[in-house]
Amino acid sequence: MIACFFCWGIQAIQRSFDYKGRACRREVWSSFFLFLGIGVIVSLLASWMSDGAYLLLLLMMFGIFIVPVISSWVRRFHDINLSGKWFFFIEYDPFLFWIFD
Repeated sequence: MIACFFCWGIQAIQRSFDYKGRACRREVWSSFFLFLGIGVIVSLLASWMSDGAYLLLLLMMFGIFIVPVISSWVRRFHDINLSGKWFFFIEYDPFLFWIFD
């Protein structure tokens, strides 16, 4: 079970720049929770660092992990017969209401 979890996360990394095709629920959620877990572990280990280095490390992790997560979600929307543009609408919808309020 754990091995499959990591396999799906690795597959999401391998397909990072592939915005065509489909992704099953297991691939999407496995990649999300794998990256979340890695982020929490690195955050806990790096908490002894200075504020600037800690912030730089978190920004680097965000930059590395955001592309595979977005691409897997876009492919998931393709799997449920929606355009990948729905991801950005759902993700940034609260900001639109805040801006136009």
